[in-house]
Amino acid sequence: MKPGKPLRVTAVGAREDAWLRLDKVTLGSLWLVRTVEDGPIKAFSTVCPHLGCGIDFDDKASKFNCPCHASAFDLDGRCLMGPAPRACAACAAHWALAAREWRPCERLL
Repeated sequence: MKPGKPLRVTAVGAREDAWLRLDKVTLGSLWLVRTVEDGPIKAFSTVCPHLGCGIDFDDKASKFNCPCHASAFDLDGRCLMGPAPRACAACAAHWALAAREWRPCERLL
């Protein structure tokens, strides 16, 4: 994964309630970001913390933008301009090698 070039991936995991457990359910998507060569990969929600619109990456400006109300976020998920009230939600995720898929951990960080 190239530094500064986020990758949008599908998050797959288990979903359960009081009666049922389903494995390998598509839970949504994540932005994976590496800011330096050989640095850690960070995962962020693709959902804007303002009103839940989808966040896209602007290659030319090297930032994430929400098309609904013009919120912007840097590669570390920090809010650059509102109306978003906070940073992008960071999510712990890991690569499931055998299944070849990204799986979110139990909760957002």
